[in-house]
Amino acid sequence: FVAPAICCGWRNPGDLDTILKGIGSDLKLVSVHNYTTTTCGHKNVTVAELLSPELMQKFDDLSKKLVAVAHQNNLPIALAETNSASCGGMAGVSNAFASAVWGLNYMFNVAQDGYTNINFHFSYRTGGSAYNPVQTFSWKSGGEEHFRNVAQPLYYAMYMFARRASGEHFLPAAIKTESNITAFATTACPTCEVHVFVINKDEKASGQVSVHVAGHVGAASLLMLQAPSLHSMAADVRYGGQQFDTDGHIGTPSTTSVAPGENGDYSFTLPNASAAVLSVAR
Repeated sequence: FVAPAICCGWRNPGDLDTILKGIGSDLKLVSVHNYTTTTCGHKNVTVAELLSPELMQKFDDLSKKLVAVAHQNNLPIALAETNSASCGGMAGVSNAFASAVWGLNYMFNVAQDGYTNINFHFSYRTGGSAYNPVQTFSWKSGGEEHFRNVAQPLYYAMYMFARRASGEHFLPAAIKTESNITAFATTACPTCEVHVFVINKDEKASGQVSVHVAGHVGAASLLMLQAPSLHSMAADVRYGGQQFDTDGHIGTPSTTSVAPGENGDYSFTLPNASAAVLSVAR
């Protein structure tokens, strides 16, 4: 069994522990649900609310307790249903570039909290859902129905994480800034390259970034996921200058070579509404 897929009032350590003990040894994977915000009851969600560090911290505080309960029962735990806002997401937020920087940061937090995997939710509601990672549009022509798929900003974040971080080991990472910018570092093995992610969730901040990777002064490459603003939609999102086509294909992303300075640090410009990954060779 995979269970109990709890959410809402049931999502607390005490109830989770009771349910796990009640199911017993047939349970192989614990599953919980979470939505960062909600549009249920016609509530509105803003970009600032979605990207709030306090909101992410609130999620982490509860998640670590739920993960601890699962591990105390000798079970792995998955975030089996999640997205930016329950009840279909918030138009102009859940389908804007803000969802990409939120989603990328969120995946790192979910992994650090101890979940084994994360499933982003699709919903086909009347009138559409704003948070689907891929939107499908249809039209009729010549008696045939045609379909076009459009990768949304969140999908680009999922792709970036999958290609550069999924399954890797975390390395200690710290950042010095007063802006809403976060940093994470991963590597696949002791002799593999190090991936340093810098995620800009600030509505105004941009500028020069300096990265120090202990013990590394080798060649590095920089890959950018960016858009003109946090409110930009899918048509303006670029992953290394590339976009997904309707069949899910994407061209080879362009990267920039970054050489270490005299002090061994790597410097590059971080635009507003962007996420950068610096890949440093061992």
